[in-house]
Amino acid sequence: MNYGADGLVPLDKWLGYWHDGSKEADERMKAGFREKKARANTRKVGMPAEGGTPARRREGTPHRLTTTMPPVHHGLSHPPFHIWAFDGNAFTGILRGSNIMTEHRMSIRIAVIGAGLMGADHAAIVAEDMPGATLQLVCDMNADRARAVADNLGATDVTTDPEAAITRDDVDAVIIASPDFTHAPLSMASIRAGKRVLCEKPLSQSPQECIEVMQAEEAAGTKHVMLGFMRRYDQSYVEMKEAVTSGQLGRALMMHNFHRNVETPAADFTGAMAITNSAPHEFDVARHVLGCEFTAISAYQPRRSDSVVAPVVMVLETDDGQLVTIEVNNNAAYGYDVRAELVGEQGSIAMNNLAYTRTDMKLAATTRYEADWRGRYHEAYVRQNRDFLRFVETGAFPATAADCWDGYCAAQVAQTGVRALETGQKCVVEKIARPGFYA
Repeated sequence: MNYGADGLVPLDKWLGYWHDGSKEADERMKAGFREKKARANTRKVGMPAEGGTPARRREGTPHRLTTTMPPVHHGLSHPPFHIWAFDGNAFTGILRGSNIMTEHRMSIRIAVIGAGLMGADHAAIVAEDMPGATLQLVCDMNADRARAVADNLGATDVTTDPEAAITRDDVDAVIIASPDFTHAPLSMASIRAGKRVLCEKPLSQSPQECIEVMQAEEAAGTKHVMLGFMRRYDQSYVEMKEAVTSGQLGRALMMHNFHRNVETPAADFTGAMAITNSAPHEFDVARHVLGCEFTAISAYQPRRSDSVVAPVVMVLETDDGQLVTIEVNNNAAYGYDVRAELVGEQGSIAMNNLAYTRTDMKLAATTRYEADWRGRYHEAYVRQNRDFLRFVETGAFPATAADCWDGYCAAQVAQTGVRALETGQKCVVEKIARPGFYA
């Protein structure tokens, strides 16, 4: 669906004129419905998706013209939009509002930037697990890779130019899953274009660059960037946070976390990279579960017998007097394994390893580990992306989601953690004051 310069939905496909919210337009709408009454038994209920098959109405059931304004498009304020229900004899009502959505909604057209592992997974979720969304465009610097993902999932188009993708008129929202160093610049481009964006973590490894994105978002006057800290949507952490907020465990005292991978993604992976690349998930989800900020961090490494990077163990202090421990072991060898335990004064709650089956053979019981994070957190990604879709549709930032402030906090804690590892000393986490925009 194309939109007019004033942001109104062109109803000429239905009634042959623009509806501008005026009384005269209401009367024209009534007349248009009456003209179509002769086809009452076989009339459409709403507008089908491009190339779709119109639904058919049974005798005596109401007609509804069901469309929506552009989804909080570019932060514009739209005039009231009138939608009538007609039962073949009389108009039964009218709905008013700047973002009307009824039983058939227009699809949100999403561009996915990055067609590697994460980008392909996000594209698949958009295409297969997000009712109300269309995979409009796949963008990657490798045109063949973009085309392969697009063809596999039925995307409309491909491009190698991410900034052009963001500004296209046929793109309503953006998912950024390109290399880390592109996240902040492409988020800024999305803000300038007035497009909501789901950006994979990190927003940036540079706290200063995160601040610049926050400043751009605040200048725009509304939140545009939802950050991909998907663990907030994982059921285990959801239940841990509920245990804290309900007071079930009494006062929360400690949260223990470990994050283990089969092996490092590159031979030159370092302990500092474990802190800046792997640990931010733990930094964010611990802040989220406990509802706290970190004030200090210590970091240590044991010595391995070989040349690969050893585990990093961190101890963090919170502004509410709690302790958080985080182990990141990028060469655990046995599988992908993430666990957490929250300890309170009255008890504790711990994450279970997810295994759908157990094999019993030769006097032993065995379960399997995932090879990486994608299977373990697939459901969390789906929940997150559906929340992003609601954000695009309504403009209301999701209560569970991470924003640019959360991205800044993760980057600042990581940067301080690297300094603690290098110096062997506990380091104070120094942050800017939280802007009122993110309060």
